[in-house]
Formats: sequence, C-alpha cells, structure tokens
Amino acid sequence: METKVYQTGIGKFSTYVAVTSFVIGTVLFLLGMANKENETLMFAGFLYVGFALCLNKLVLIALIFCCFKDWQQRQYYARKILLLLANVPIAACYFYILIIPTA
Repeated sequence: METKVYQTGIGKFSTYVAVTSFVIGTVLFLLGMANKENETLMFAGFLYVGFALCLNKLVLIALIFCCFKDWQQRQYYARKILLLLANVPIAACYFYILIIPTA
C-alpha cells in the first residue's frame, strides 16, 4: 500500500514561519553577540521578537484548530506544532545569553 503524504496550506505555511523565525532570530542573535553595546540592534531584536511571537501564536492557534477539525491527521499537525514550538527554548537561550551578564 502506498503512503500518501498529507499536506495543507497551514501546514506548509507553519513550516515556513518556524524556519524563517529561527533564521532571522539566529542572525539577530549573532549580530547582537558581535555588537553588545549597540542599543539600536537590541531594540530591533526586541521588536522582532514581539512580531514573531504574535505571528507564531496565530499560526499555533490555527494549527490546533486544524488538528481538532481534521482528527485523522492529528500526527501531521502535532509535528507542525512541535516544529513551531521548538523556537521557544531557542529564543529563551538567545535572550539569556544576550541579556544576562557574564561573570
């Protein structure tokens, strides 16, 4: 029996959002590490985190809704939700490294 890959628009979009959020966040983190005294860069980073948080939250709500709506494909949506949520601990680590002063 051939396995059919199930994909939806919100599933593909959530992957793009997760990967893009990770890449932009990592670039801002690396720039922040190189220029810790640059307040403009830090402000831009905080603005980006706020924007990314709102966008990721909306996509997460849509994925949860789709998961309950299309229960047969819950594993597909669960993987997309986990991929999206993987950015949370990464962002927390970046924040900790940038904000908490080293002794």
